[in-house]
Amino acid sequence: MEAILDLLAKDHVEFTKILSEIGKLSRGLNKKLLSPEQKFKAMKDIVFIIHKFSIFVGMLEKHRELEELTVFKMLEKKGFKNEAKKLRETHVLVANMLKDLEKEFSEFRERAKPLEETAAAILKMFMNIRDVFMKHMEREEKIFKKLK
Repeated sequence: MEAILDLLAKDHVEFTKILSEIGKLSRGLNKKLLSPEQKFKAMKDIVFIIHKFSIFVGMLEKHRELEELTVFKMLEKKGFKNEAKKLRETHVLVANMLKDLEKEFSEFRERAKPLEETAAAILKMFMNIRDVFMKHMEREEKIFKKLK
């Protein structure tokens, strides 16, 4: 079990790196986009954000599956049913938030809204996902220590 917990902890490090990279790319999205150069940079940054999020989502799905198959069952066996329930609930919340973000990315690809509006929406959604996920990882790490 300790090897699995170590692997999950390494995932957390990678998740933090990806979220940090997305955060850096997102900083400029909250500005008024006046010039064509600013709009081009925002579009380029959004494309990179989409790419980083696709990596994040792929890793997250594998991470979630591993937790479901191993850690959550162990938590329940050791009497931490409430903790396992809360972690699962957060997984569902994050999955739903990511679906909403994917809709926003689709609108960006379809040019359904003005770029400034899309950029602001993506920034807001990213900040919410990041905040929820960072708290989730902190909670997991505390629980992992109990299992070691």
